[in-house]
Order: sequence, then structure tokens, then C-alpha cells
Amino acid sequence: MTRQALTTVLRKELRQYSATGMPYLVVAGFLVPAAVWFVWFYDFLGTDLASLRGYFAAFPVLYVVILPALTMRTWVEERRTGTLELLRSAPLSDRAIVLGKFAAVMCVVLCMLLLTAAVPLSVMRLGAFDFGAIAAEYIGAVLLAAASVAVAMAVSCRMRSQVSAYLGGLLVLLVLNAVHQLPLFVNLPGWPAEILRSVSLEHQFRGFARGVVDTGSVGYYLTLTAAMLYLAELRLARAEE
Repeated sequence: MTRQALTTVLRKELRQYSATGMPYLVVAGFLVPAAVWFVWFYDFLGTDLASLRGYFAAFPVLYVVILPALTMRTWVEERRTGTLELLRSAPLSDRAIVLGKFAAVMCVVLCMLLLTAAVPLSVMRLGAFDFGAIAAEYIGAVLLAAASVAVAMAVSCRMRSQVSAYLGGLLVLLVLNAVHQLPLFVNLPGWPAEILRSVSLEHQFRGFARGVVDTGSVGYYLTLTAAMLYLAELRLARAEE
């Protein structure tokens, strides 16, 4: 895989995104609920604490709803228009196609996260915030987004319609976020409960939300991202057979 091949796919995907209103709707659908949650329901002004923990704590839930909307057309639209075969007939490896599409979605996500900086910047004057903690929270937000996008892409590549791709991605992300809650309803011994916590996207994010960079959580997110992208690559290769 060459850098040029990956860049070719990335540019193609970004052009397609810019031709639709989906990224703008997704970004608005993330920014507005996150801000409303932080100011209204979390009641930041009433807590008298210089912390953005409540703001970032909403990210895992919003990712479950928002990110599948970005990935649902990744493969389905290519199949519907017949451009997937055209894309694969070009001198591009399956890995370049998968990584290029992943990079395009992450570009939208990073722009979205950049816009969320308006909230920290707006409340900075209200207290002495820990910039190190905020940096850790954003690192966690990026890693969680990357893992969630990769999972949703792996689900999307197996679907035949955008609706099923969205609902499938949402369901899988919901399970991966909420699986650590299962011991609350089912009596499990210690080690199964610990395994469920260790694979939970939301549970792994809690350290970042507190402003702590946990190397174990970093490794988990990176491993999950790589594994899901590899599964998408395998699925793309099998579609050729």
C-alpha cells in the first residue's frame, strides 16, 4: 500500500461527503446535544467545579447514535452505484481502500471534535481548569471515536442497505458500550464481570473523562480499531471471490 493510493481514496471520499449534507447534520447532531447536556442536564453552572468531565462523559452515548450515520454509506453506496467494482479495478489494494475510507470519516470526526473546543473556551473564564486533564479527555475522545468508527465500518461492509448499516452499527456499538452493565442484572463471578468491563468502550473511556491517560485503555482502543479495520479488509477481499 502506498501513500498515494490511500490519499486517492481519502480525497474521493471527502469529495463525496462534501457533496452531501450528511456531515453537517451529523456534526450539528453531536454538538448541540453535547452542549445542552453539559449546560442544562449536567448543570455545569450549578456544580461550581472547574471540570469538563460531565461534557466528555456524554461523548460515548452520542457516538453510538452519530457515528453509524457517517459510516452507513461507506460500502452500501459503493455497491448500489457500482463504483466499488470500479474502485477495486484501479491499482488500489483492499487495505488502501479501507484505510482511505476510515481516514475520511475520521477527518469529519476530528473537525467535529475541533468545534467542541468552543465549549471549553467559553467556560474557561469561570474557573481554573486543568489543561492537562482537558488534553487527556480529547485524546480519549479521538481514540474512542476511532474504535467506534472502525466497528461501525466493519458492520457496514456486511449490510445491503444504509438503514441496516446504520441500525447494525448502532446496535453493535450500543452493546460494546453497555456490556459492562450486565453484572448489574446477572449475578456473575468476578472474572467474567472484569472481562465485560475490559471490553466496554464506555468503561474504558472513564479514565480519560477524569483527565487520566490510561495506557491500557489506549492499547485497547488501538487494538480494537486495527482488528475491525482488518475484518473490513477481509470482508472486502471475500466479496471478490
